[in-house]
Amino acid sequence: MKRHWTPAELREHWSLRPPERALVDEGRAEIAPGARDAHTRLGLACLLKAFQLEGRFPRGRAEVPAPAVAHLAHQLGVPAASFVRYAWDGRMVSYHRAAVRAFLGVREATVADQQGVTEWLVAHELPQTQHPDALRAAFHDRCRALGLEPPTPDRIERHVRTALAAYDQQLCALVLRRLPLETQARLDALLEVVPAGSAQGAPAAAAPPGGPGPALDRQRPRW
Repeated sequence: MKRHWTPAELREHWSLRPPERALVDEGRAEIAPGARDAHTRLGLACLLKAFQLEGRFPRGRAEVPAPAVAHLAHQLGVPAASFVRYAWDGRMVSYHRAAVRAFLGVREATVADQQGVTEWLVAHELPQTQHPDALRAAFHDRCRALGLEPPTPDRIERHVRTALAAYDQQLCALVLRRLPLETQARLDALLEVVPAGSAQGAPAAAAPPGGPGPALDRQRPRW
């Protein structure tokens, strides 16, 4: 996420609409004690707007741009500095992420979902590009289109490598099927390993230095 935002960009992308403000302000203190505290409300607002922009949750406080934090804090009437008290692990952030998913109508990607996105990469993206950065971006975009929260970066990296390997296998199989059977047989023969010392693999007898080979010796007249 970029670090510098103009005032117009902040108003467009980081302003809380009435339903979003209601989500942040409702508190639900009976489920999450302390949810009405300044730093928790500000943290929830940052999670919500960041997910709307990126299609994923920030992995840490440092990923949320300082101008965006200040803009949201001003709307909520809380100190921007209180954001440093927002914890990125534990019950509160788990509750907030679940609340954002429910509000936006998204869900965490299951193993089956991730496999489906990987297969989609092979079918639709790999024929166009094999650049890992482009494939990672396409994986994110596909998750967003399906209403899925993408997995961790490490898991996405594994899916991209799997997609690249699967596409290579498919491409090789396609090329092989288009070759004539005779050509395929010749290619297979090139891969055969001849055991050492076999008649087929034994080297021809070398001629002794300075003289003809054995076959010529047999043809030499005897006096």
